[in-house]
Amino acid sequence: MIPRGRPVLNEADIARLAGVSLTTWRRQHAAAFREHVPDLLPDSRHLLYDRAQVQAYLDGRPIPELPTGEHPDDLLTAKETATLLGISPSTVQAYATQGDLSPGTTRYGTRLRPRMLRAVARARLLLGVKADLRYTSAVTESEAEQAPSLR
Repeated sequence: MIPRGRPVLNEADIARLAGVSLTTWRRQHAAAFREHVPDLLPDSRHLLYDRAQVQAYLDGRPIPELPTGEHPDDLLTAKETATLLGISPSTVQAYATQGDLSPGTTRYGTRLRPRMLRAVARARLLLGVKADLRYTSAVTESEAEQAPSLR
């Protein structure tokens, strides 16, 4: 998950900020860096890091904590979206392709979708999945009545 409004960097960007080539970064600096700065998308093949945490590491300052809690504008991977909706990641991709879910945005080759509780709750209704209690207040009764049933 990428917390709302947080810029991210990949290792090529970090190497540029550090003033070294990507190869030098990976051989000499990446292992120590990865021990101190967590990857934002641990289930992804792409390594993405929070810019503020990267800058703090490069400046020799303590690594700041990421914001805690859920926010509607947090960006989620297909796996995280699938977990939230109670479906498989391949189904998330299929529904996005069919237009049933937002296609999301791409950051460094990783497709991400905003959490948006209202949209998630509506999607759960569209998919015929009973909404969690934490999402029911985000959906009005008229929206629930308008949701088509899947056959």
